[in-house]
Amino acid sequence: MEKNAPAKSWLALFTLEFMLAVLLLLLSASVFGFIAHYCITVRDQNNFDHRIYILLTQHAGPALTRQVQRITFLGSGTVLAPAYLLIALILLLQKRKQLAAALIAIAGSSMLLNVILKNIYQRSRPALAHLDAVQGYSFPSGHSMGAFTFCGLIIFVIWKSRVPRWLQLISAILLSLLAILIGCSRIYLGVHFASDVLAGFFVTVLWLSLCFMLWQLAKHRHWV
Repeated sequence: MEKNAPAKSWLALFTLEFMLAVLLLLLSASVFGFIAHYCITVRDQNNFDHRIYILLTQHAGPALTRQVQRITFLGSGTVLAPAYLLIALILLLQKRKQLAAALIAIAGSSMLLNVILKNIYQRSRPALAHLDAVQGYSFPSGHSMGAFTFCGLIIFVIWKSRVPRWLQLISAILLSLLAILIGCSRIYLGVHFASDVLAGFFVTVLWLSLCFMLWQLAKHRHWV
């Protein structure tokens, strides 16, 4: 019986949540790989990117542009960095220091991953009028990765809290919509291709899935 104990212990790690994370990681890695290969092959604006840009800008005007610029600002480091620190502080006050540390570590590593990927693929920005100040490469979208990472982490924190299930669901929907709006704003403002934003989403799903698996492993090994 004692010899089988380690095997049973490891089997306990493979919960439904863990296996779902594995599936999401594999799917998102496949899609991101496809998009990345596509963007290497077609570096300039392609038919897909062009159609999405036209769709999002068909009602463009000064008033709408100002609103979109406000939305895109929510995905900037100026907003996200203080928000992360505030949430980490709240978690510390709740005696959840491991989760607070994980939150900051994942946020920082996601930003670093974006910088690494940009320098690997070195895709130029769209040859359009940029309605927001930008610098550096285009692929994948940093604002999109930042927004998807932040919203994904907050959804996880709320999911692990004691708030009612209906409130968790509403929060997840609203945060997901916010991240999507921020991603779309980058296309509208002419600073990213649609494929940049999609890549930002899928690489974030990949990264968060991997981080969740590591978190579950750490809990299983009683490291957190």
